[in-house]
Amino acid sequence: MSFLDELIEKKIIASSELAAIEKDIAEGVGDGLDALLVKHGVNDEELLKLKGEYYRLPIKSLEGKQVPFETLQYIPEESVRYYKFVPTAVKDGVLEVGMLDPD
Repeated sequence: MSFLDELIEKKIIASSELAAIEKDIAEGVGDGLDALLVKHGVNDEELLKLKGEYYRLPIKSLEGKQVPFETLQYIPEESVRYYKFVPTAVKDGVLEVGMLDPD
């Protein structure tokens, strides 16, 4: 089941909106799926929570938090920019990363 199908099943968006959203995605309208969903009335915080549930990933906001410089050294900046993820912490010898799009 796709993320959009999941949103329809949970009644976050109406099934009648699906064709318009998919058309906008195909045509490259807007700044991606998240922006389109916000345009269709899904709030940012709810969207983040729903993505966490869908992908079965923990959600943690880094807003206002400092990532230690030593942690940033684990992954080259070029990789961070290309894959859009960032090392956020090292806990018990495990590197935690944050990402924009888990797909």
